[in-house]
Amino acid sequence: TAGIKLAAPVYYDSNREALYLKGEDNLVVSFTVATGYRYNSEKYIMDTSIVAGAVTASGNAKAIVNQYAGSSDLDKLNMYKDRILALSGYNGDAADEEYAGGYGDPWQLVYVFDGDPNTTVVCEGYSKAFQYLCDSTKFDGDICCYSVSGTVVFSNGGGGAHMWNIVSMPDGKNYLVDITNCVGNSIPCYLFFQGATKGSVAEGYTVDGVKYTYSASSLSVFLEEELTLSATDYGYVAPPIDEGDCGDDLTWALSEDGVLTISGTGAMDDYSYSRIAPWNNPEYSITSVVIENGATTVGNYAFYGLASLADVEIADTVTSIGSFAFYGCSSLTGMTIPAGVTSVKSYAFKNCSSLTSITIPKSVTSL
Repeated sequence: TAGIKLAAPVYYDSNREALYLKGEDNLVVSFTVATGYRYNSEKYIMDTSIVAGAVTASGNAKAIVNQYAGSSDLDKLNMYKDRILALSGYNGDAADEEYAGGYGDPWQLVYVFDGDPNTTVVCEGYSKAFQYLCDSTKFDGDICCYSVSGTVVFSNGGGGAHMWNIVSMPDGKNYLVDITNCVGNSIPCYLFFQGATKGSVAEGYTVDGVKYTYSASSLSVFLEEELTLSATDYGYVAPPIDEGDCGDDLTWALSEDGVLTISGTGAMDDYSYSRIAPWNNPEYSITSVVIENGATTVGNYAFYGLASLADVEIADTVTSIGSFAFYGCSSLTGMTIPAGVTSVKSYAFKNCSSLTSITIPKSVTSL
């Protein structure tokens, strides 16, 4: 209750980049106890019996994490959402502007994991609970969860102050998770791992008709890239806008987001300046090519002149890259040729004006 005594006077290093304490006088640092955890309303005395409940809640949360430890990353996240919704209902009274109880447990994750069905939370409790489970999880992929605050406005004009989650997934993109608005299936979990086609970090995002605007504090705490939402929902696969054959046992499909995928087995057809590949259409903007496992060659003139092509993935089963295969792909900045390739034919990367890096494996014996 008397606080913690520390050496008080501070000074910077010569570059004023680091702050240090000197051991001459004393600085007393006191931490106030949250209102709901005080003993007899004493500002600096904690009620240990209540703290024990928080410890129990933490143990219950970690038991959930352990329960789904063997599941896939996406299954874990889905089950965390379902368990949170099953454990705690929405506290409409605390959300009311006239609520007299003050800021306390309905805003905390303790009321989600305390094992008491009568304790309920508001948006902040749901958001913190989901982040706590994520933070306690060892995911297979690179997944990170944030709790952000701001305002929400529904299509009917309702809304107000709100807290939700932003989850960064292994695809390098961020998605909105709003467990609060999955409660009671009022919006049947449509707001779970959603992207947004309308909006920006500064102006806010509209997701399924719901407008989310970040608070000034969230904008100051997080980087813009951490708050930028994907343009598509997680797991979304754009439907093909065109497709066909490109070998005896190979097919191609071009999605509406500019990804050309080569699938199947065997050699790709060879093309020429006068007989171009079927996807080489001026109406298409191909930005990415994925050649899947099973394909064994990249045909001559396969991707000739695709000026928007910026990303290429070639499977290890490919052994040969044909003449003029990537000629004139002026947006291509880097290329990794897989270890299975033994032959790269003439002018394969000619006039790739932005190409600054190419990795050629030792397996290549002919260039």
